[in-house]
Amino acid sequence: IHYGALVEDDWDCWTFEVDNHEILRITVEWEEVPSEIEQTHGRPDLIMPDNRMAPIPDLETEVTNGNTKMTWQWRALPVGEYDFCIGGRLNAFQPYQWAGLIAFEGIGPTSPEEFDYSTWQWQGYGMKADNYGSQDLGATSDLMALILSLAILVGLVIEFRNNTTSKSVRYGIFVPGVLILILGGVVSPLWAISGEVQSSEEKNLDELIDSRLDQLWHASHPNTPASSRALHVGSTFGMLDGETLSLRLVADSAWPLDDGRWQLHIPAFYELDFEALIFNKVAEKSAVNPVDDLLDSHSRSFILLAARTLMLDLLMLEALLVVDEVPDSNVIHFETEMVSSGSLGLIKDPTWGTRPIDIPEGRWRLMQENLYPNLISITMLDGIKDDLEFRILIDNEIDHNLLYSSESVQPSSPLLESQYLWVIAGISLVALGIIIETKRRTRAKSILQQFAADNKWN
Repeated sequence: IHYGALVEDDWDCWTFEVDNHEILRITVEWEEVPSEIEQTHGRPDLIMPDNRMAPIPDLETEVTNGNTKMTWQWRALPVGEYDFCIGGRLNAFQPYQWAGLIAFEGIGPTSPEEFDYSTWQWQGYGMKADNYGSQDLGATSDLMALILSLAILVGLVIEFRNNTTSKSVRYGIFVPGVLILILGGVVSPLWAISGEVQSSEEKNLDELIDSRLDQLWHASHPNTPASSRALHVGSTFGMLDGETLSLRLVADSAWPLDDGRWQLHIPAFYELDFEALIFNKVAEKSAVNPVDDLLDSHSRSFILLAARTLMLDLLMLEALLVVDEVPDSNVIHFETEMVSSGSLGLIKDPTWGTRPIDIPEGRWRLMQENLYPNLISITMLDGIKDDLEFRILIDNEIDHNLLYSSESVQPSSPLLESQYLWVIAGISLVALGIIIETKRRTRAKSILQQFAADNKWN
């Protein structure tokens, strides 16, 4: 292992012999420094025995707890003496260490082949409740109740439009029954339906992630000031101090916590394709065409930053979805003003630097310390195929009492509790009125027929 520090635009060079091999790997690990003095981490020069530059290598980049490790890999280079050089830029300084390895296929680590190119799945890092005893959630709006209530009301209008009714029956039974039926079977379901629809101010999960990636793309630009980068990267969900987060989520179940509260399970978290979202954003934003299948430094920086930041944002969002009671609806509105808070994580790329306004600073700090992973290692393969691999380690078990039931979590609910009981009560009163009115009319017809028979020959 060689240790050094790249000062400004100097070139650090070494000469070494390369024996017979199939794979040559050179790994350079850069220490974390403020972004103002960070070196560019460009491709090093590898000069072959014939004084020509070596072919374009595969690149694997790994960021682990702030340190950036870049591994360059060549295949089947000629045997002989090589010169390896790392170049810097003006007004920059960064310590590093590097090591070289030659290997044959199947002997030792060969990084591109270690990637399986499968989609990384969210592992529920913020889900601290237990699936045992969970309760399924469904939509609170009941279209069947609404349709049934409307059908009954239309039938009543047709039935009694031309037929008179007893005033006591009409105002004592029919009118209260109809009002209850309208309230419980029409107004309350319509209220619930309107509450479950995404409003113009709300974002869904895909829209929130897309806007967050846009923000991180600009924050990761080499010309972005370090203070601006830290401010925007460190804002939770991308929301700065004073901004309002308005998000619509759909849960499929509520999982019980040890203290009697419930944590909401969001299936959309587990359906996210992190790699596709991030690489598609690079394809959309990057104005630089890849050279020999290698991405530019801005794109590489963005990919690693976005992977880490999205993972931490999602972890905190999942941990915040705690409610005191099982919701009536599976539609969850998350709405809160975000305020500045102490952050956690790296110096240049902090995290969770804003919090919901109703969560006290002390409780937020406890949640940060107990939720932050012990290890965050994100490895990127840059070459003919691009891929990301995640290694997340969380050893500590969080006390469920530390999770906070934020007022920002607002499940949709009907206008009336026990909506079905209101519908049943309304239908029952209307049915009772119909029975009484039918008996009254039958009795009246019987009296009329009897009266007509008695006076037939008079």
